Amino acid sequence: MKKTLLTAISITLSSIIYSQTVTVTDQIILRNNSNSAYAGGKIDFASLGELNASAGTIHPGSQIRNSLTNASGTASMSSLILSSYWGGYKDELTLIDGKVGVGTYAPQSKLHIFQPGSSTPIDAMTIDVESFSTSANADASHFFRVRDLGANGIIPFIIKGNGNVGIGTSTPQYRLDVNGKSSFADNMRVNAKIEAKEIKVTLTPTADFVFENDYNLPKLEDVEKHIKEKKHLPEIASAKEMEKEGVNVGEFQIKLLQKIEELTLYTIEQNKLIKEQQKRIEALENQNKNKELNVNNL
Repeated sequence: MKKTLLTAISITLSSIIYSQTVTVTDQIILRNNSNSAYAGGKIDFASLGELNASAGTIHPGSQIRNSLTNASGTASMSSLILSSYWGGYKDELTLIDGKVGVGTYAPQSKLHIFQPGSSTPIDAMTIDVESFSTSANADASHFFRVRDLGANGIIPFIIKGNGNVGIGTSTPQYRLDVNGKSSFADNMRVNAKIEAKEIKVTLTPTADFVFENDYNLPKLEDVEKHIKEKKHLPEIASAKEMEKEGVNVGEFQIKLLQKIEELTLYTIEQNKLIKEQQKRIEALENQNKNKELNVNNL
């Protein structure tokens, strides 16, 4: 195999500096000056300018460096580091144990990106697509996809070219399409309609306290007075308050249930009263019949 290094590249092998074209017909081996951690050979890409070979200095540029993690002969472990020079050396990329680290020497996953803190806007990762050409191609394409090859290649997460995000589905039809259960530990705001086949609201306590013996059932006269004055039921927010503050569905449902249970108690009392009145009517009717019989017998 034949390798050619151009004049624009300066290779530092130990203390030897090449600034001319070098042809290698076999391989290049960079041996470490010391067999210790973080030691290793390196290739310097010097910037333009006069080289001071006698002083062992060059104008700095980008660098490829081998770094020993554990120096133990054939059991050694080493990583490959790519550095740029931008007013100083900046270690940009690390390859170690099958992992790629961007901005970190110790990647914890196959791709690990570390972005230092900053008081200015941060752009940790950008994916640019020049053009999908057609909307149909955008629908068929994806910016990012995760596949589980051990589970018949199912796709638990995908970002399509049309901007739709799928969790548990590879063909999201909406901006966020989730196939499976979801859990939110904080508020969720929706500035549009919510469409669902079923909604379950879990909130305690319920309104069963209305049926307790010590519950003070409001008098209908007081309820009537409140309605005439306030134009809404007691303990229920007015229409203006609902428009301004919104409605807590769970609490509102319990309040409505409370009013239904109160209405049930009123109905039960009215039913008792109707039965009592019916008995009295029947008694009066029997008395009238007896009087009529007595009159007819005279």
